[in-house]
Amino acid sequence: MNSDKKKSCLVFLIFFVLLSFCFYKNLESNIKGIYQSHHYPGDIRVTGFSFTTQDTLEIQVNYTYSEKINGKEISIPLKKELEFGQFIIPYSAGLNEKENYGLVKGYWESREPVSVYAPIIEKSIELNPESKKLEQELKKKIDQNRVLRGSTVKLKLSMSSHLKYIDRNSWLEKYEYQSMKHNRTILGGWYNFPIREALSSEAIYVHITLPQGVDRESVQFQEELEKMIEKTGLPNGAYTLNTVDETSRIALFIKDGKVKERS
Repeated sequence: MNSDKKKSCLVFLIFFVLLSFCFYKNLESNIKGIYQSHHYPGDIRVTGFSFTTQDTLEIQVNYTYSEKINGKEISIPLKKELEFGQFIIPYSAGLNEKENYGLVKGYWESREPVSVYAPIIEKSIELNPESKKLEQELKKKIDQNRVLRGSTVKLKLSMSSHLKYIDRNSWLEKYEYQSMKHNRTILGGWYNFPIREALSSEAIYVHITLPQGVDRESVQFQEELEKMIEKTGLPNGAYTLNTVDETSRIALFIKDGKVKERS
C-alpha cells in the first residue's frame, strides 16, 4: 500500500516537473519568437513570473535578453505581460508582423509595450563609446560654469522619461527601419547607434543633476545654458536640470545656439 502511494507520488512529481519545464520552455520560446521576428537574435531566459486576474488571466514574466558582444555576454533584465493563450500556445508571427515595422513602431501601434525594448536601447547607450565621450565633453563644459559646477551628466533615453513636449519616437522609428533594411542585428540594431544624431533629434537627452544640497529653484537654468553656449558652445538637443531627490519633467531645448522652452 505504502509502495503504491510512493509510486503515485513519484509519478505525480515527475509529471509536475515535466509540466513546469515545458511551461518555462514555452514561455521562453514565445518571448524569443517576438524578438527574433523583429531582428533581435539574442537568447531569452525566464527568471520568474506571477499570475494576475484583474479582467482576464494574465502572467507577468520577468526574463533576460542576452547577446555575446566582443566576447562578453550582455544580459538585460526585461518584463512583459502575456495573456493566457500566449503562454499556452507556441508563438506564431501575425500577419502584421510579417511586414516587420519593428518593436519601436510597433509600440506606438500598441503591439508591444515599451518595457520590452527600451532597456535594450538604454544598455546600448551605456555601452556606446560615443556616449561616454560626449558625457565627458559636456561635463567639462558644465564644470566651467560657476553655478552648475560639480553637477553629474548622463545621456538618457527620452522614451523612458516623463518629459513633456519632447519628440520621443520619430528618430528611433527611422533608425530602426534603417537597421532592418541594412540587417544590423546586434542588440536589435541599436549597438553603436549615432549618439550625437540621436541627441539632436531628441531621441535621447542630457540629464544634469545638481550636487547634493543645491536647490534647483535657485538656478536660472536657461540663463546658465546661454552663458555656456556663448563661452564653449553646446550641442543641439534637450537638457533637463534635476536634483538628487527630484527629477524634472520639463526640458529646455537648444537649437542652433538658441535656448527655448516648449509649451
